[in-house]
Amino acid sequence: MGSLSKVGCVAAALAGCSSPTTGPGSQVVGTDPAGAGRAVQGAGSPTQGAAIAAQGASVAVRGAGVAAQGAAIAAQGAAIAAQGGVQGEVQGSSDPVSAAVSYNSLSYSSKADVLAVAGSGGVMLFDATTGAKRKTVDPGRGYASQVAQGTGVLATSLLGDLWLLDPAGAEMHHLQLLNQVYTLALSSDESVVVSGGIDGAVHRFQTADGLEVGPALLPVSQDFVNQVQISPDGLYVAAATSEGAHVWSTADGTLVADIAGRAATLAFAPDSHTLAVGTDAAVELHALPDGHTLATYPSAVALAYATDGSKLALSPDGMSVTVLDATSGTTLATLVDDSPLRQPEPPQTREVAGLAFVGGDSRVAVAWRGGRLTEWQLSDATLVFSRLDADLP
Repeated sequence: MGSLSKVGCVAAALAGCSSPTTGPGSQVVGTDPAGAGRAVQGAGSPTQGAAIAAQGASVAVRGAGVAAQGAAIAAQGAAIAAQGGVQGEVQGSSDPVSAAVSYNSLSYSSKADVLAVAGSGGVMLFDATTGAKRKTVDPGRGYASQVAQGTGVLATSLLGDLWLLDPAGAEMHHLQLLNQVYTLALSSDESVVVSGGIDGAVHRFQTADGLEVGPALLPVSQDFVNQVQISPDGLYVAAATSEGAHVWSTADGTLVADIAGRAATLAFAPDSHTLAVGTDAAVELHALPDGHTLATYPSAVALAYATDGSKLALSPDGMSVTVLDATSGTTLATLVDDSPLRQPEPPQTREVAGLAFVGGDSRVAVAWRGGRLTEWQLSDATLVFSRLDADLP
């Protein structure tokens, strides 16, 4: 998704969050060379909105290319301060301020058959077969912006806070970074979590102890890092940025491929030798390590490979999902959720926050930003379930 829309969602949702505290297991990590600073988490929505406005103004100084985004974030914060509304309830108050619910990202664990969704309330865990909510894990702020899950580690973030949790949701490590975490990825062996921030930097952390693996990967983007991914074999880290897609070797952090174009999203094929990159113009499949182009498909704002590599799911417009044969590009299915929009969904449209193949690649799941979770059967493109966060079970 576009970087500005994501920051706007987080800004709107955090207008009432309380200030973080540094506990015994917390670590302050990273530097702030861009001068962007961390967002100040105030108590009460007008104060928080003003803080977010200040953050936007701070981001604006990073250069002419980012100035427009910084101004827009500042305006978003000012609007929040004016309306005094937040998503959910103000922490420490029993008075509901808004019924709005948002989903920001989606992660699927095939071994546990669980869909993890970051958004209002924290990280919500759903049964991937029935859609029933199993539980909600809240690291302590009542909201989560990103999530990446395995069977033994659950990584989630909010602004500059990055939590590493165990399967029960207990905190293992709490890292406090100097810039907002914008995207997360977990290695297949769950030993490393990778973050991309609004400062344009990509960082790696060991999940066992929370320590950073070397310095930030270079080059540092002049804009937000839209998405990070780790190859299934663990040999590469890739990042989608406005300057293009960068691919690094995990062995020594060297840049092995630089793919031109404004990259919004990317996904590794299961063989780790192909990288799908979604740009403004197209979805391009690139061979690694040299990065040459293998195929070109229509543009997309979200991507996911099937676990066997035979299919590629993409959202061309953020409102629907197309499933392609990954080799030929032939359309296998077009998936649309025609369920009536209901409160607290925003009016007029739905927007994809994340998508994944589930159920042995027989189904596709989508988390929508308005707080809906949808799943389709691929064989006939029928809905398996479509539920709002408040729906039972």
